[in-house]
Amino acid sequence: MVTPGQITRYRVARDDDREGWDTLVRNLAKKRVYNTPFVWKDIVEKHSGCESLFIVAERDGRIVGVFPGFLKNTLPARLSRRLPFIARRFRRWIGHEPSAWDYNGPLVEGDDGETIGGLISCMERHARERGAVDAVIMPYMGNRFVEELAAQLLERRGWRKCGHSLSQTFDLTRSENEIWQDIGKNHHWSLKRFDDRGFGFAEELLDDSAALLYICLDETERRAELKRSERFALPTISFLRDLLDCDVAKIFAVRKDGIIYAMALDTYLETLVCYKWGGSMHTPKGVSLDAGSVYHNMITHKRNGFTRYDNCWLPPSRVGPLYQFKARFGGEVRVIPQYRKMLSPKRIYLGIVSRTLAFQKLAPSVFARLGE
Repeated sequence: MVTPGQITRYRVARDDDREGWDTLVRNLAKKRVYNTPFVWKDIVEKHSGCESLFIVAERDGRIVGVFPGFLKNTLPARLSRRLPFIARRFRRWIGHEPSAWDYNGPLVEGDDGETIGGLISCMERHARERGAVDAVIMPYMGNRFVEELAAQLLERRGWRKCGHSLSQTFDLTRSENEIWQDIGKNHHWSLKRFDDRGFGFAEELLDDSAALLYICLDETERRAELKRSERFALPTISFLRDLLDCDVAKIFAVRKDGIIYAMALDTYLETLVCYKWGGSMHTPKGVSLDAGSVYHNMITHKRNGFTRYDNCWLPPSRVGPLYQFKARFGGEVRVIPQYRKMLSPKRIYLGIVSRTLAFQKLAPSVFARLGE
């Protein structure tokens, strides 16, 4: 909390804030509160063409709050990821970035509502100055009290709910037997088949693991395209390589007889780990590679000392095969509301169009600017 006489300053983060930013994020990660390391700013800007909008709260020369965000670009994500330098040229058009990045929300020490409000106001002000049409924030910080406090502040400041996402987290401090008992019986059968058929799950340390993961993702999306007639934007190989080089991610593989069948990438921070992407090259009959990957991923991280596993976002609707598949692993499923605010009322029509084009899984995100 802020003591009398202390002054908190809010501003856009600079490169020399890197150490202070990461110190705060890592200290709170030890308390099982996840947020975005500073290196994500460099990686996302480099590979997506998005302009960063990272906000810090500074008090007595020390960073006490952070709020990571990005201005969204204009081009279709598949093109913008391959040509980020072109994407930066087109920010004056309506923007959309249909990719599932989770940038979390404002992060502060303790239950400091004043600092949370200051971070939100600073983010809003700078987004408006840069010509953003509207802004979207999803307060997801791992601390329920702070999340509720942020939601109350957003509603009081004119932000409106525009949807929600479902998060699924697993407590890895429990015993392996307790984790197994939470899993549905259908998955029990699949996991036993996975082990009986001789499949194994382990970290992939090959030099070309990023390229192999991309092949798995591309093959998975190709099969999905046949069912839904669309494809999501895939991360580029260079993007995956940078994540590995910056030591914020690891790649794991499902193997049998030396052959790679599936791969997955997890990002991690201290003792917290988050599943990001996964795909398979082959789909053997009678074996669920997805079920085996999820379960053995959890157990592997538990044995390596991690305390919380985030299985990425579930579909917003509680019906459908993907939600049912993930829900059968148990864990804690929570509703995370999403808030939106128009920053340029005169351009409300363009804002609606940009929201329609956007794939609403970014949090927080600020839609592309229109004009210089």
